[in-house]
Amino acid sequence: NADADPHHPATPSTAATTNTDNSRTRITTPYPHQRPYTPPPTTQSGNQIGRSTPQTIATVDGVTTTPSPTEIREALLPASDVDKGTAMSAYMQGRFVFLGITSPDRRRATKPVTAWAKTADADDLLDLADACWNEPEREFQYVAVDALRAGADALRPGDLERVRSYIATKSWWDTVDGLAAWVVGPMVRANPPLAAAMDRWIDDDDMWVARTAILHQLGYKDSADAKRLFAYADARADDPEFFIRKALGWALRQHARVDPDAVWRYLDENADKLSGLTLREAGKHRPD
Repeated sequence: NADADPHHPATPSTAATTNTDNSRTRITTPYPHQRPYTPPPTTQSGNQIGRSTPQTIATVDGVTTTPSPTEIREALLPASDVDKGTAMSAYMQGRFVFLGITSPDRRRATKPVTAWAKTADADDLLDLADACWNEPEREFQYVAVDALRAGADALRPGDLERVRSYIATKSWWDTVDGLAAWVVGPMVRANPPLAAAMDRWIDDDDMWVARTAILHQLGYKDSADAKRLFAYADARADDPEFFIRKALGWALRQHARVDPDAVWRYLDENADKLSGLTLREAGKHRPD
């Protein structure tokens, strides 16, 4: 969330660039998230997505109706702060409008939504996420990520493309990273054939989709597939994009917590092709 960002570039790109190297030629647009959001037209049950009209926000005691954006807004507004909102928007370089709510206050205000999400079915979770993604203030997307994380076990393999739509729309590190590690990651771990989708995503022209493939194993610890991680690092080692280079370093550093020797060996063997940023990030905790 906008409260803290260990991966924020000091000076992001502001114009489309063309990268040409030995392995790839790609047009990289700086802000692919600016595509208008167009959710799928209906759920499997035939309801219009993002247009449900539940009667009450969920409560910790177990009300089961899907929370509506109006109810979520009513829960958030008492914690909003115009000055904080202005500062948060400035920190995110004006990409998004904010109500001005810190992460702890947001989570406290929407605790009933998270409680509801833990037992919600996949269609209701995704309907909520669609509705929140259509709201202008960034906090709504954070609420959606929180809910999807809480209910990730309910998501089905076929829902991955729906989750991808959130990664590829209104994209920035503050939503993409949570979706990668705590929604896509659990989905792939629970459904191993989905790893093939990650193998496709790593080559995607949308850097946020590729970043998701890189980061999806962040929470796996000693069950991470090191061979796949190193293959992804090989695949994007020459990528000039800050957010890809930073993600590679982050993922490698995380894996070094469980298998440092393998990571240090990989860094040494590939020092000539990995970017300086990736090497620095990956080796932050490497003994001298």
